Amino acid sequence: LGLILMKLFIGLFLSAIMWKLDSPFFGALTVNIAVLVFISLTILLEFSNLIISPDDYPIISPHPVNSKTFFFAKAIHFVVYVTILATAIIIIPAVMAAIRFKIWWLGPVIFVSSWGMAMAASLFFILFYTAALKIINRDRMQRLLGYAQLIFVTVIYAGYIVLPRMIEKVTTIDVTSVDAK
Repeated sequence: LGLILMKLFIGLFLSAIMWKLDSPFFGALTVNIAVLVFISLTILLEFSNLIISPDDYPIISPHPVNSKTFFFAKAIHFVVYVTILATAIIIIPAVMAAIRFKIWWLGPVIFVSSWGMAMAASLFFILFYTAALKIINRDRMQRLLGYAQLIFVTVIYAGYIVLPRMIEKVTTIDVTSVDAK
């Protein structure tokens, strides 16, 4: 529930951005990129619980469940999970775009394209990590995912701190003060 509320808050933030934009294309692109980033990070953090949970085998193995049924149960769980989180992010900006630009079909188009972006990014991560698990054992993979999370958070926060200062320095350069020797 907390994760869904956080995604709804991100959707509110994106709808405020959508309201300020002048271009429906740029608004849709902003929502798609935000969904790509936030769903990808969520899948990165929840991968071990969502896809390969060590608790699955002891719970399911005593029951007469074959591998196909297990695969379809995991696939349906994955699709429902990503759909709920993506909908929480997408729904408010999609409605806001339709209202802001007065194009009724813009809302459904943004919703479908963003949902497709969320599914594609999530499937990419699943395929990548499944391939990586054939090379790296699970414990080491968890450690590497923790390091990757630390690096992503550091880059994001450093971007908020460093980037504005760099932009300020670039915009205050006086071209006439450069020596033309």
